[in-house]
Amino acid sequence: MSLSPAVHAAVEQGLRLRAWTLCVFAGAAGAAPPPEADAAAWERLLRTERCALPLRSRVAAAAIPLPAAALRVLEREAGLETKRFLSVCAQLRVVSRLLRARHLSAVALKGGVGAALGDAPVDVADLDLLLPTPEAALEVARALESEAGYYAVGQDPPLDSMAAHHLAARITDSALLVELHFAIPRLGDRAALWTGTKPTSVAAVQQLSPEVHAWHLLVHSVLQHPDRRGQVRELILLRRAIDACSPAQRGEVRRRMAQSSAARVLADVWDMAEGLDSGQAPADPLRPSAAVRLALAAGARPGPMAVRSLLALVHGGHEYARLWRDPRSGALHSPGFRGDTWLDRRAPRLAWAARVVARGAGLAAAYPAAARMHRALRSLVDAAE
Repeated sequence: MSLSPAVHAAVEQGLRLRAWTLCVFAGAAGAAPPPEADAAAWERLLRTERCALPLRSRVAAAAIPLPAAALRVLEREAGLETKRFLSVCAQLRVVSRLLRARHLSAVALKGGVGAALGDAPVDVADLDLLLPTPEAALEVARALESEAGYYAVGQDPPLDSMAAHHLAARITDSALLVELHFAIPRLGDRAALWTGTKPTSVAAVQQLSPEVHAWHLLVHSVLQHPDRRGQVRELILLRRAIDACSPAQRGEVRRRMAQSSAARVLADVWDMAEGLDSGQAPADPLRPSAAVRLALAAGARPGPMAVRSLLALVHGGHEYARLWRDPRSGALHSPGFRGDTWLDRRAPRLAWAARVVARGAGLAAAYPAAARMHRALRSLVDAAE
């Protein structure tokens, strides 16, 4: 699909605002005001990059003048992010009480780590916690339901599932989702995740070791959620994780990056995070992902499979091939992949073949629309360099 004039203009404005925002976080903007943009452009930027709270702090500290309309949007979005962050802080206290009553510990993951440590607030969409076993996760989930008024969103997977790694989310009518994990995809053995964990400021809630936390943030935003590649909020979280690593731990993360089939994109995200507070205008190799986010926020509707294809195409290299060959999520999977459907349990090779046909057909059908949108976005991205 091609871009409508309205979407084209929205992406163009958004990329200019993103470039200025990255300069602010790099400490390279001085007191320069932002490029001209309307209120809708500011809203799209802040909602796709999820950085209103830290941006408001940076703008105030540097005394950067903002147009009145932009300031109103920034204040409103920062207020929404504050509410979500405070909700997670409150939920951590609830979970802490339930864990201590059962002599259990949990590990806060991703954005929840900052809330558990008392760091400067950053937007959070839910609270992710790692429990040592599926049975412990289910025990805490039931306690949330019986003692704190939560209810399940969907059904829990079988605890002996080969493919599942978390329970159905729990939620109340006045708080964010709580997702209880008992494994983390692509991070290796479950028991090893607990090696080197450290306490946080919340009783019974720990954090992963610094290098595992940094690697998890990379894996989550690059491999599990490619729509978040280079998102400013993700870069801020990763920069904090990098700062907590020793030189040896940073080297270990880089070693794991180099062994991945997505090594180039992982390195781009890592380098961008390291560039925050560098004092220099940053390079932005993840601008294509931002363009996709902006186009979708402006109303482009290419369809889920086309979005997946588009996010791979905009990065070039081997990214599109990974959609087909990735052993965990690609169309071809691996003949050794075992899911938990009826067919998986009884005829795993037939189940694999069925996935190849279904997912492959979907990707093939989505390719023309994704390729057209990629060409349209490519010209905008090149012009923004």
